Amino acid sequence: MKIKDIYINATTTEMLEREFAFAVDLIICLTLAIFPKIGWIFGSLYFFAKDAIPTTGGRSFGKLLYGLKTVSVSTNQRVQIEKSIIRSLIMLIPILNIVDIISFLKTGTRLADRWIGTKVVKIEEAGEPEV
Repeated sequence: MKIKDIYINATTTEMLEREFAFAVDLIICLTLAIFPKIGWIFGSLYFFAKDAIPTTGGRSFGKLLYGLKTVSVSTNQRVQIEKSIIRSLIMLIPILNIVDIISFLKTGTRLADRWIGTKVVKIEEAGEPEV
């Protein structure tokens, strides 16, 4: 398995993959949240811990679907639960979330990733040519 850094020289397609992966994760959160009484708890847990799920190798279901993974910049290992929570929390803070989105659209890198030392990489299975 090869890891390709996707936020350095990010192309529109790679940014779209990240956006679609986020949309899948958001749909999962909202679907979980519709269940009475405890659904919002499971939806919130998924939203905050989605990039540190051990059974998927530290990938959210959206990232798994699109072949992406959030890793630590220093180690290239999956992120710990604390970093996953911080990455997600930033999306809920008014104004900061807008700055985060603008940063992503302009540079291909989220502000949250720069702050906590993470990056999103493309996972390429062995045997596939590198692009």
